[in-house]
Amino acid sequence: MDGEMMTPARWPNALWSDKSVFDWKRWSKFDGGATWGPFPRNTPDPITFTDVGDLAKAGLDVTGAMFIGTIAHMDTFAGTVTSHNEGSNMFDVQLHINKIGNSIAGNSIYFLEGLPAFVDQPEEWAFDPASQTLWLKTNDGKSPASRDLRHKVQTYALNVTNSKNVKVQNMQFFGTTLNAHDGIDGLTLETLQFQY
Repeated sequence: MDGEMMTPARWPNALWSDKSVFDWKRWSKFDGGATWGPFPRNTPDPITFTDVGDLAKAGLDVTGAMFIGTIAHMDTFAGTVTSHNEGSNMFDVQLHINKIGNSIAGNSIYFLEGLPAFVDQPEEWAFDPASQTLWLKTNDGKSPASRDLRHKVQTYALNVTNSKNVKVQNMQFFGTTLNAHDGIDGLTLETLQFQY
């Protein structure tokens, strides 16, 4: 928005602008004393996880959220929360993995994103596919209607294949990039600006 990157709303909170999204202390932890799993091969059924305590205090039903978890600081997985009740620390996640190399709860962290209910601080956004509504909290609390809002609509703006002597010059790319395959003789990239 207005040239600044917004953060997909998440729980616990973290932002791109202050780089707290990279701070593992801003992730939540699993309760090491609680039973968790099982971790079967090919994960046919949801796996039950238990938060260390703050999820129950959050006042949220996180069913439908995207789960991003790092298990024992070794394996990182994403999945969907299939079941959770407000006020509970236990939740089920459907993961699509072949196996987990280490299933120790200690040193395992996670965060959740993707629900409009997570939009609770400026710079956060979420999209509700059911209502086709974009939720966004601005820094000044005003409507984003008159602001410059942009989003990614494609992966590649250009695919360069089976070509020779191609020069791409003086262009700006927003939320996209170019894809140039090996073996392109005389490919020149000059004065290009890539944002996000």
